[in-house]
Amino acid sequence: MSETLKLAGYYGAGTIDGSSVLITSGSVTTTRNVSYLEMVALPKTGMAGRVIHADGTESYEATIGFELYTGSTGILSASGLLSRGRSHTFSMSDGYNGVKGTNCYVTSASFSASSGSIISGNVSFTCKDKFSFGNAANDWKGEETPMGYWISGGNGKIASWSLSMSQNAEPMYGNEDKVEPHYIKIGLVSYELTVDSYERIKTDTETDSDASINIGTGEVTLKGSITGTGYDFGGTGNLGTYKYVFGTGSNTGKSNTLVIS
Repeated sequence: MSETLKLAGYYGAGTIDGSSVLITSGSVTTTRNVSYLEMVALPKTGMAGRVIHADGTESYEATIGFELYTGSTGILSASGLLSRGRSHTFSMSDGYNGVKGTNCYVTSASFSASSGSIISGNVSFTCKDKFSFGNAANDWKGEETPMGYWISGGNGKIASWSLSMSQNAEPMYGNEDKVEPHYIKIGLVSYELTVDSYERIKTDTETDSDASINIGTGEVTLKGSITGTGYDFGGTGNLGTYKYVFGTGSNTGKSNTLVIS
């Protein structure tokens, strides 16, 4: 009996828009929504009276978790992964089998780092096309070093930070003889930057303000408003921290609410 080689997940690889990431988790899901009509007989194919969604519909969701390294910081782009309404591609491989996704739109994305951790990210997609399974290319990055939180933040004052994006992306179906979405409708996009700082960086009276955070050699600037503040005593063995939450949103994505340089 022949044996099939199976490799552990950490030997695998992942890409987003062609850029490799240090993948730590990933999954894809196809959801089949059966016809809600429950008709005794359907109109013949090609007739003008054929009923929309008579065959049901399918939706395609994916999520990929990863750690950043110097070669993957390019995905942090205000005109790329974090842009409103742009379609993306991704791939995942365990070293033997793999899956690819095309025409995918971000529904949520987050990046974060804190003391003692490395910079990590997680992205969720909804896709227009069916997933493609098979022998995906395995661009393994086992020799790369993840980026630690200490090369993010700024001036040693930042204890932790997180940057998140939320985009309303909804599959839309046409009156046609297929179960895949006709297109993905894009709505509001919003961004939020949460910062825990050892020092006060904003006054209590400031409401409209830009906020910046360094990630590796780049800088992310969020142009919005302070939506929350706070203070954490930290306990007897830790320093206290000030919390700041900056938020912004855009219907068009063209108001320069998020600037990455």
